[in-house]
Amino acid sequence: MAGKQDKGQVARQLADSLRGTVETAQGKVDIGGELAWLDYTRGKDLARHLRAKPDLMEQLVRPPGPDRTVDDLVGDVVVQLLQRKLLMACDRKFKKPKPGRTKLVKWPRTLEAAQDHSWREDGFYAWTYDKPTSAWFYVGSGLVVVAVLGATLFPLAPYWVRLWVLYALTAVLLLMLGTIALRYAVFCTVWVVTGHHLWIMPNLMSEKLPINEIFTPLLDFEKAEPAKAQYVGRAITLLLLLGGGYALHRKVPDAGSMKKGVREAGSSFMEYLDLMASKQALAGGNATAAGNATANSSGNSSSAGSSAAGSGGGSNKQREPTAAANEQKQQEGGRGSSAGGSSKTEL
Repeated sequence: MAGKQDKGQVARQLADSLRGTVETAQGKVDIGGELAWLDYTRGKDLARHLRAKPDLMEQLVRPPGPDRTVDDLVGDVVVQLLQRKLLMACDRKFKKPKPGRTKLVKWPRTLEAAQDHSWREDGFYAWTYDKPTSAWFYVGSGLVVVAVLGATLFPLAPYWVRLWVLYALTAVLLLMLGTIALRYAVFCTVWVVTGHHLWIMPNLMSEKLPINEIFTPLLDFEKAEPAKAQYVGRAITLLLLLGGGYALHRKVPDAGSMKKGVREAGSSFMEYLDLMASKQALAGGNATAAGNATANSSGNSSSAGSSAAGSGGGSNKQREPTAAANEQKQQEGGRGSSAGGSSKTEL
């Protein structure tokens, strides 16, 4: 019983190892009339990976001998995984290409459970258990939260932080674009000259491989069979490339205009991110503070002068009505004395 349990644990560990490294895809699997979304892989990919690591297979099945080859080990390992319900043999549900196509797709979207549960290198095999959660999943989840918070607080970050992020992202973007341009330039050059296919990092644009496998292999070379149509296509491509290069050479601006355009584009982009204003604020912060202090003192003195002038004008205005009132009283007193003298004369 202990040996069986150990075999089961070894089979599960081997299945986890295969599931984390072998190329997989997700599709709908018809199991007894019910569709289930499962991750699946191709038999040829399983065989390629197992052949490269025979030490993994020897933990589960008998090692190769005079009557056993590495391919026999591969078949025995897959049968063990099928018997332990870790894998399920599948076939294409649609055996013919779609209308307008001449070949079957590499990764079909719909599969069906196979009646034959034996090992076939040209078949498909779906994983029947949930993928184990890796520690990197929790690390990635935490980094996502940190990235969201950083993006939210980015406008409030110091000037040097925003500038560093800008330069780092620009460098990554230029590296990606440069690598893609180099890949296509090398491919077009080799294909036009020789007709063969040479890719630098052929899995770089793959959506199905994990990130730790898209950079391998470094080079992929494939010889193409000579054909008349290929020569015509290569000649047309060469003419188009030469014509496009000549047109760009005729329309290219001078070096001064290009430098000016790049400088203006960089300045406008930094202003858009509010980096230029922050830089100017840091550079002229002291001068601005001194100017504000001078302006405040001038404003205070002007306010004091205005207040003094206002108080003086108010006192003069108060004196003017008082003098006018005294003069009016004197005139009324003179009129009264004149009236008294005329009345005495009549008597």
